[in-house]
Amino acid sequence: MQQLPDGWVPGEPWKRVRFRCMIVGEAPGKEEWKKKRPFVGSAGQFLRQELNAAGLDPDHVYITNVAKIWPRDANGKTRSPSTREIGAATPYLMEEIQHVAPTHILALGGTAYQTLAGSKRKIGLARGSWCSLDARLRSVASLLPTYHPSWIKHRPDGRDQVETWRRDLREFVVACSGEN
Repeated sequence: MQQLPDGWVPGEPWKRVRFRCMIVGEAPGKEEWKKKRPFVGSAGQFLRQELNAAGLDPDHVYITNVAKIWPRDANGKTRSPSTREIGAATPYLMEEIQHVAPTHILALGGTAYQTLAGSKRKIGLARGSWCSLDARLRSVASLLPTYHPSWIKHRPDGRDQVETWRRDLREFVVACSGEN
C-alpha cells in the first residue's frame, strides 16, 4: 500500500482481516483524526457494539472511509467531504479494495454509497438492496448500502430506522460469515 499524506486516516486492520468483507463510511471525524483510526468516535463505538451484537467481531472486517481527512469548516465544525476531497482519496480507496479483495462491502451512508456505486440515488431509497460497485473500482464485490451509524444514533424518532439498520447489519454479517 502507498504511504498516506500527513493528516490522512487509513483503513484497518491490515493483518487481522479474517473475512473478505469491508465496511466503508464517509470520512474520519475528530476522534478518528486524532487517533489515526477509522470509526473510533461515538458513531464508531456504536457501530462496533452493533457488529458484535450481530455476531461479527469488528477486528475481523476491514473498515475505512471514502475520504481520508477530517472535513471541517473554518470554525472547526465537521462537514461532509467535498467532491475534491473524495476524489483525492479515491486512488487510495481503490488500492484498499484491491488489497482486501472483498466479496461484500457495507456502505455506511449516502456519501459512501454514492461514491462506491457511482450513483446519485438517495440512501433512503437504496438501503437494504445489494448492488454492484462502480466499474472504475475494478471489483466484483457486492455492495449493501445502509444508513450511517451517526445518523441512526441521533434519530430521536428513529426506532424503525434503528431496527431497519440492524437488519441490514445482520444481512451483511450473514453474507460475511459465508466467507470463512
